[in-house]
Amino acid sequence: MFNDGNNQIPGQNEPGLDASGIMWYKDGIWCDSETDTDGDELPDCGELRYGSGAKVYVFTTQDGDNKRPATYGEVQGNNDFDGDGLKNGDEVSVLVEKPYNRPYLWVKSFPDSEDSDGDLVEDKIDPKPLYFQNTVVYDYEARERAILYATRWYNGYNEPKYVRYIDADCANFVSQCLHEAGIPMSGQGRTDGWHSYNLGQKSYLEYFESFSTYFKGIIFKSGRYNYDVSESWSMAKSNYDFFSTENYSLNTYEFFSKNEVLNAVKNGEITKGDLMYFEWNDETHHELSHATIISLAISNFLSDGPLLGYAAHTEARLHADLDTFFDGETAYSVHVIHLRDRMIVD
Repeated sequence: MFNDGNNQIPGQNEPGLDASGIMWYKDGIWCDSETDTDGDELPDCGELRYGSGAKVYVFTTQDGDNKRPATYGEVQGNNDFDGDGLKNGDEVSVLVEKPYNRPYLWVKSFPDSEDSDGDLVEDKIDPKPLYFQNTVVYDYEARERAILYATRWYNGYNEPKYVRYIDADCANFVSQCLHEAGIPMSGQGRTDGWHSYNLGQKSYLEYFESFSTYFKGIIFKSGRYNYDVSESWSMAKSNYDFFSTENYSLNTYEFFSKNEVLNAVKNGEITKGDLMYFEWNDETHHELSHATIISLAISNFLSDGPLLGYAAHTEARLHADLDTFFDGETAYSVHVIHLRDRMIVD
């Protein structure tokens, strides 16, 4: 017999109920602790207590040839159910909120899935492993497309498809290589996103005004077309700031000698299609002001050790040696962005 203070179950003169173990009652409904009528892995008593819209997530682990629900200790321990290199306890934890001692579940990612949000970015390298984000592939084939474009255009300009800068075209060239590899443009205006949109032909007045600024020593966008170009597309430092974010970059490095760079190539830390920026020292400050794309990265070339080359504008370069930079009197360091094989473009 059960009495909640207002109602007696069963009612007076009503037959008794068959019951075994723990039973649950609410609003005239009576159920045991095991029956799951709708088969959603949440027992009827759980839906009775938390509502029919409640969800349950059962973590599983391999037990011989079969999978079974994991115990609390297994989920919280140092096991790695999904083999993604993250310990279960680093992916999900039960914490206690003080001073009220209320428990709550902290979930960074699911311990039995390598890709919790299904966006094809593994949890261990996903900055937001529980939030699906749009991604774009920058794998071996995409990197090859970037270098094929660099090879085609390192000594020329792909006008009018892209803007051309007379005296400072390095970041613009790198951006073109990445876009031709499949990375989409985004945003509008100078400070939003990463883009270079052709807006159509200039009027004759606009053309002659821009032409006159060239003879005044002012860098300008050449040709008969107007463009909407972001700073992240066209300026080396802004380009570095954009692609060094966690959505695009796996790692960033700073090297102070050619040998340091070659060791990184040998160790597989940087590869073809990654981005490289030069920083000079003018005695008053360090300035990162030249963007390039790595066009060669071979860990052991003809048994003579690692080899690296880069492609660039404004001065045309293809498979250029780093001696062209480090032999300069004001050379300080090179910065390399090791790009993701799958970039997050949300």
